[in-house]
Amino acid sequence: MSEKKLYRPHTYKIYCPADLSKRWFVYYYQDGHRVRISEGINEHKTAARRQLAAKKIIQRLKKEHKGRRPLSNTERALNQHLLQNKGAWRQSSYDDYRTIVKNFCLFLNGREVTEKLLRTYLARVKASRHGTTFNKYRSVLRRLLIAIGRPDWFDLIPAVKAEETPARYFQEHQRKQLAAAIAKKDRELWICVQFIYYTFIRPNELRKLKVGDILLDAGEIRVPAEVSKNRKTQYVAIPNVFLDQLSYIKHRKPGSLIFPGKTGKPLGKHTMYRRHMKILEELGYGKGYTLYSWKHTGAVALAKAGISIKQIQIQMRHHSLDQTDSYLRQMGIRDVDDLRSGFPGL
Repeated sequence: MSEKKLYRPHTYKIYCPADLSKRWFVYYYQDGHRVRISEGINEHKTAARRQLAAKKIIQRLKKEHKGRRPLSNTERALNQHLLQNKGAWRQSSYDDYRTIVKNFCLFLNGREVTEKLLRTYLARVKASRHGTTFNKYRSVLRRLLIAIGRPDWFDLIPAVKAEETPARYFQEHQRKQLAAAIAKKDRELWICVQFIYYTFIRPNELRKLKVGDILLDAGEIRVPAEVSKNRKTQYVAIPNVFLDQLSYIKHRKPGSLIFPGKTGKPLGKHTMYRRHMKILEELGYGKGYTLYSWKHTGAVALAKAGISIKQIQIQMRHHSLDQTDSYLRQMGIRDVDDLRSGFPGL
């Protein structure tokens, strides 16, 4: 039986909805499947700049796909490994691995991987992406290539020193402005924001939580292992100021989702992010602010209120005090109040 060829795509299109709160992407069809690429497009806030970014992606794809050859053994082995292990990985991990493999295979374009090609590819990633992203690509490719029996060429391709910059937190006047706007325009989003601000539950965990996980009598929320990011069942406290606002769930079925989608399944992963971003854009907030900023805002508010770092660590479900201390320092929270007020004058 002859080897199945992977033919070069002939048509590239741009999905460009008029509503800029929706994601744009370039897409084409390969072997009957639609391939979507959005890298860098949605960072832009105007349609004209998004069009320009999308056209640059199309130009790059045309060059990469020119004269495309049949799949190499490396490409087939990587894709087969993904399929075989899909059930063993978290969905988010699998999606990340699949994206990285897809980009790497587009670069290989039918060639077998060599140390030289790997170096060239990672050099491109390093030049075009944040250091944290480069390290992630390097780590995932190392794991997958070794798993399919390729040599470990990575010792001489070092990771880069990069600190992941967290989203910005909202100052007190910004909190009040946003609270009023969100509560007025989107009541469901306002409840979501308060969950994140008061309990530090991650948005992706929150959309999967059920009413029965809210322990009103105990003033706690149970985050089950199948929902928690670290796959451990954990508990977080419900501050008194938020507890009264959750009384509405007493009349709902314990097995129902706190934030159900239209079909009864969890809301889409980015649904609340987009609804929140739309309000941020309407109010003129710039780059760096996201729905996740409410978690940072809550942590900063606790630290400034004098709550011990140990209690903040427990509420944030960090594995150590050092992790919490480092997190707060990234927000600019430092224990220098005595220095400010007591510094002797000249």
